[in-house]
Amino acid sequence: MNKAQQTLIRQRYEDAVHEYCIAFCTKQGYAYDPDEWVGEDIGGVVMIGDMYIDFANIRYDIDHDVEPGKFVQWYDYTLEIAMLDNGRGDMRQVNYKHWLMGARPYSEEDFEKIREAKKRVEESEKALLEIIKRQGGKE
Repeated sequence: MNKAQQTLIRQRYEDAVHEYCIAFCTKQGYAYDPDEWVGEDIGGVVMIGDMYIDFANIRYDIDHDVEPGKFVQWYDYTLEIAMLDNGRGDMRQVNYKHWLMGARPYSEEDFEKIREAKKRVEESEKALLEIIKRQGGKE
C-alpha cells in the first residue's frame, strides 16, 4: 500500500468518526468539537461536555439507535461507582453495552449503603486525627 492509499483510508476513517460524533452529540444535546480528542487520537477518547467518552461507546449508541439520555444515565452510574470506589479498584464497573442489557452491579440501595459506610470511615478518620493532635502527635 502506498502513502496516498494510506492517507485516503485514514481520511475516510476520520470522516466517519466525526460523522458518528456529530450524530451522537445532536441526539444527546451536546456540541461536538473535533479538536477535543485526547492525544489528538481521532477514534480513541473524546471530551464532550465534561465527559471523556470512548469512541466505541459512541459507535455502539448510534449503531443500536439507543434512546437519547441513556448514555448519560450510564455515564452517571459509572461515575458514582468511581467516586465511591475512591481509586481503590474494589468496585465492579459495567460497560455501556451490558448496562443497556440490564446489568447493574449495584442497586440504589447498594449505593446508599456504600455512601453511609464511606461517611462513617471518613468520620472515623477525622476523629482519629483529632485524637492524634490532642496527644501531641503529627498528622
